[in-house]
Amino acid sequence: MLPAMCNPIQVNIEQASLNASQTGGTPEGWKAELTWVLVYYMLCLCVGLLATVAVLANGIWQMRSGNQAKSQRMMRLRVFAQGFTVAALLGGVMMSTRMKKE
Repeated sequence: MLPAMCNPIQVNIEQASLNASQTGGTPEGWKAELTWVLVYYMLCLCVGLLATVAVLANGIWQMRSGNQAKSQRMMRLRVFAQGFTVAALLGGVMMSTRMKKE
């Protein structure tokens, strides 16, 4: 397990609790909201990662079997899957940053 200062999830939860206690809000409410944001963020990352790996594997398989047209389509689809993954990553970072500011 990482120390709290190296673990971004632990730091975010502690920061949210600190912000909530300073503003008079309940730390439990902030922790619950932050937890759901992180769950959504991780779910999008996992879906993007699995889609990228699946499309890449299928594209390589098609390339080895000699179906160049389908292989080319799979490689183009891989770029879109990677774009989704990067967008999910950036969205999660932006949500986490927004939660820190509030």
